[in-house]
Amino acid sequence: MREPAEPVRVRYAPSPTGPLHIGGARTALFNFLFARHYGGAFVVRIEDTDRRRNVPGAEAEQLAGLRWLGLAWDEGPDVGGPYGPYRSSERLALYRSAAEALVDAGAAYPCFCPEGEACAGGCGTLPPAEARARMAETPHAIRLRVPEAAEFVFHDLVRGPLRFRGDAVGDVVLLKRDGTPTYQFAVVVDDHHMRITHVLRGEEHLPNTPKQLAIYAAFGWAPPAFLHLPLILNAERKKMSKRDAAAETIARYRDLGALPEAVVNVLALLGWSPKGTEEVFTPDELVRRFSPSGIGKSPAVFDPGRLRWLNQAHLKRLSDGELARRLRPYAEAAGWLAPDEGEGSDGWARFVAAVRLVREELAFLGDVVPAAAFLYRPDEAVLDAAALSPAARAALFGPEGRRAVAAALQALQARDPAAPWTPEAAAALLAAVKAATGLGGRALFLPLRLAATGREHGPALPDVLAWLGPVRFRRRLERALALAAQMAYNGAERAGEGKPSRG
Repeated sequence: MREPAEPVRVRYAPSPTGPLHIGGARTALFNFLFARHYGGAFVVRIEDTDRRRNVPGAEAEQLAGLRWLGLAWDEGPDVGGPYGPYRSSERLALYRSAAEALVDAGAAYPCFCPEGEACAGGCGTLPPAEARARMAETPHAIRLRVPEAAEFVFHDLVRGPLRFRGDAVGDVVLLKRDGTPTYQFAVVVDDHHMRITHVLRGEEHLPNTPKQLAIYAAFGWAPPAFLHLPLILNAERKKMSKRDAAAETIARYRDLGALPEAVVNVLALLGWSPKGTEEVFTPDELVRRFSPSGIGKSPAVFDPGRLRWLNQAHLKRLSDGELARRLRPYAEAAGWLAPDEGEGSDGWARFVAAVRLVREELAFLGDVVPAAAFLYRPDEAVLDAAALSPAARAALFGPEGRRAVAAALQALQARDPAAPWTPEAAAALLAAVKAATGLGGRALFLPLRLAATGREHGPALPDVLAWLGPVRFRRRLERALALAAQMAYNGAERAGEGKPSRG
């Protein structure tokens, strides 16, 4: 595509019929990238004239989703602009005036047939005076005259030249019997009056294009350039159903803890291919590199697994401090941080250190709760014997495991309490336990990890122990030994040992 010769103006025009889903967000993003890449304007317009389908709160939810994604708009219902209002329901007088102008010009006619049916009553052949008289007394729609022999040709910026015949279009309804505009009419009137230069939308709108071109032709208006984005398939490579659309909402991934820049990244790759093999892009990088020439015709597949991978890639780009800031809401909800604990507090410093320990385990922000819970859980509750695998129970509560835990406890009690407790100090203590017991590898470190964390795997043990501190480590070792003794007693009891004599 050549550089646009005029200032670019594009729009995203959702209907407030539900939440912002993957398909709508992809359309909004491509319009945003197009506008920013060419230094143009990105407009948000709400098409809300179909009152039966409008859902209370849906407009606010959609706009909130766009804001979360970082798709700031230049004109819209909340920020205004020179071509407002930006809700279709507030532009009804404009649609009525435009439709009547076409009737006066003979390019459109009132239709008195039942709504939803093809015009079979010869409404288009009524003399103008008779048609006007009936309009004043009888409910009616307004239809556009579309000659059967007409041809509508346009150059799609992705698909190239396309041609449609007028007999396949039919006489397009402009206004419904209740006076509200159809989508086909409102979108043309609004795009013209808002000076929209390029229309980027999903492939499902392709059949609408000849109807809209017919309306442009009736007014004598130059149509915008059209670019139809490829379909989005689900992970099974099937067309997304209503069930998919309901599940794959932006709010779902926001609540899961996806980063907005990662969601934007995966949306950008739904139908657009950058030059090269790189896949991880920041929003600014996408703006610089975006070009319509990279948009393909083939359907794109939305794979939640790809989003997970890209989210991890974006998480890795964050510093410990920035990642902790993103995770703060989860920490406050879990009770790990108080809302008034600032970034200069000890609690904040400990949380940043906790994030440093578990960040490799995070795919989404919400994963921090299960990943770091062992650090903040009360010492007496961190070890749940019933939750351990049989192999883990055997490693911790068997003879060697009990010996390792007891030796670690003894080494802790023997150390100078005034000595600094660092990862290096913790590693030295573990080395002393290894020397004292003759145990090594899994036989030594698994029972100590289980006692300290309640988990079989996790961050480097010296780093974990340094975060916990010697006092909490000691409590957890004591808890493990108490559980081992209890399990040994219960085992003996089940075997008939230790029962009182009946005399």
